[in-house]
Amino acid sequence: MKLVTLFVLAIFFSNSHFSFAQSDTVERQSYHNYFVQQSALIQPKGTLLYNNTLFFINSVSYNVTDRLTFSGGFSFLPTNSPPSFVSAKYVLPVTPKLFLGISLAYVRIGYRVLRSDYFVVPQLLVTGGDLNNNLTFSIGTTRGNYVVDSFFAPAVNLPERVNVVTTVSYQKRFWKEFSFITQNSYVTSRTVALDEYSELALLSAGAAWQLNRSAVKFGLGTIHYPRGAMVKFSSALPFLGYTLTIR
Repeated sequence: MKLVTLFVLAIFFSNSHFSFAQSDTVERQSYHNYFVQQSALIQPKGTLLYNNTLFFINSVSYNVTDRLTFSGGFSFLPTNSPPSFVSAKYVLPVTPKLFLGISLAYVRIGYRVLRSDYFVVPQLLVTGGDLNNNLTFSIGTTRGNYVVDSFFAPAVNLPERVNVVTTVSYQKRFWKEFSFITQNSYVTSRTVALDEYSELALLSAGAAWQLNRSAVKFGLGTIHYPRGAMVKFSSALPFLGYTLTIR
């Protein structure tokens, strides 16, 4: 309940008391990712963002230059092995509305305990459009050491299993402070035997509500198994996120 209260207060104060001048508002309010996936759009040097995802996951990002961004975050998930991460992104403008980017993220699993579980996520990004209407294509993979196991399946080394992650994300401002957002990923496996879980698609859609220098993102997602025999789609998964442009 305390986390929900802090979330609501952050929205209220960012909208009522700490807004930029009107000439600055339209530009700054659009500085957020899609749901989780980032774009290759340019952000001014000195831009500092705070992101909250599902109340438990917190991160900040800072633009060292117009092209270079560093990010880091951790979670308050009530488990013995919550994740934390650091990342860097470099973007290169090709035309006024076409941008190329490369990012590298290091994800650590279990910062509260002595473990060696981690993986590295490199990505290539291509974004077309502007701050309010844009389309991003990204392709990446994973490397590292992170074992996933359960009562229903044998242990799987996630970075050894994931081959390629391809993502297409889109944002469209459709009415005043509201934007449509969709983020869709296709994951292929490196395993030789193509079982029903060797490929999956993460599909999501929702909206972003702009509040001066903050944005609230909400939506629904599902997992589709193209090769699934018993299960084709997972249940709907809710998403809620918040972004504040601190400076």
